[in-house]
Amino acid sequence: RELTATEVAVAEEQRARGANLAPADLDEPVQVAVARTAGPEPRDGAIHVAVELPKGGKLDLQVLVASVLEHASHPLHLWILAHAGTGGGIKRLRERFPDLPVTRIPLGDLAGEPLRVLLADLVPVDRLVLLPLPAVATADVAELADLDLGDHAFAAPTRPGRDVSGFGLLHTAAARLGPRTDASAALRRTAHARHAFDFD
Repeated sequence: RELTATEVAVAEEQRARGANLAPADLDEPVQVAVARTAGPEPRDGAIHVAVELPKGGKLDLQVLVASVLEHASHPLHLWILAHAGTGGGIKRLRERFPDLPVTRIPLGDLAGEPLRVLLADLVPVDRLVLLPLPAVATADVAELADLDLGDHAFAAPTRPGRDVSGFGLLHTAAARLGPRTDASAALRRTAHARHAFDFD
């Protein structure tokens, strides 16, 4: 303990200091995506559903939309977060479901960014249901739209048995930094300083 006291004091000071991470500057790509958004204006009373559409996901999208419409008790408005190369799939979707208002939001430079935290900037509605691909709706999406979120900005389901450990996800992200050990150590220190072990 005496031999390492100096090193421990330095490490403790570094841990308490935390990480000074520069905020991600996504304002410009968000503004570009919003400016290129194409589709009808949101209607009053509609349930707004968003789907991220990757290249090659057009059939998955049609299956999901057909199942959502089958169970829907309210008018819907579909917002498609579109990756490059998905224009043909959206055109076919509009042809198959001509009465469904569809708005395309081209992601451009936002592809690969954490879209869930950017939805409020991309989609101009108060309440939005984000559905994954591939998926099939077996109940009315209005049930999700009507959930009482309390003070929370968003909600998500738990997935038993996989990715349920918050620290597991953070440590996996740190490991992906590879040789950038300063950044990975900063991520781990910040996580342990901010969160109690463990969380969903």
